[in-house]
Amino acid sequence: MKKKILFSFVYMLCIYSVIAQSNEVRIGNTYRSVKIRLNNGEYIKAKDFVLLNDSTFTYQNSSSEVQTNMNASQINYISVINGSYAGEYALYGGLLGLSSTIYAWAETSSQYGGVPFESVAPIMLGFTVGFGAIGALIGVCNVKYKRLYLPTKSNAYNYYITPNFNSQFCGVSLVMQINK
Repeated sequence: MKKKILFSFVYMLCIYSVIAQSNEVRIGNTYRSVKIRLNNGEYIKAKDFVLLNDSTFTYQNSSSEVQTNMNASQINYISVINGSYAGEYALYGGLLGLSSTIYAWAETSSQYGGVPFESVAPIMLGFTVGFGAIGALIGVCNVKYKRLYLPTKSNAYNYYITPNFNSQFCGVSLVMQINK
């Protein structure tokens, strides 16, 4: 059982590291609506962001509608719209509604004798769904951004994290490749 848990943990660690490495802007992809964070700390809201090559990108400024080319060394990262928080906030709202009705049921049961669950269940369901719907409406108004980084120049080294296991042990290998 310990080996399975350890293997699962190592596997998830490796998968997470692979996912984390995929947050780069791809050359030629068009990103419809982005926020550009410059190296000096300023933000620019832009449309139709395209990385043309390793060092140049083009975008249309959202406020002035002017097409602009800029050197990639001037920006730190871009943020791309990646949905909304509707699902998360609906879950939080539903949990709040459920927990508050369970608390109210427990309090009334202790003060006024046993209140049967069957009589309280529709109220619990109503509060859970109602608070979940309110949470979803609030979440739809909040935009979720995914941060993307520009591809870096080739380093003098690359490293990879890979799982390493057999019948006697589980581990993680760190492989470093030195480029010439």
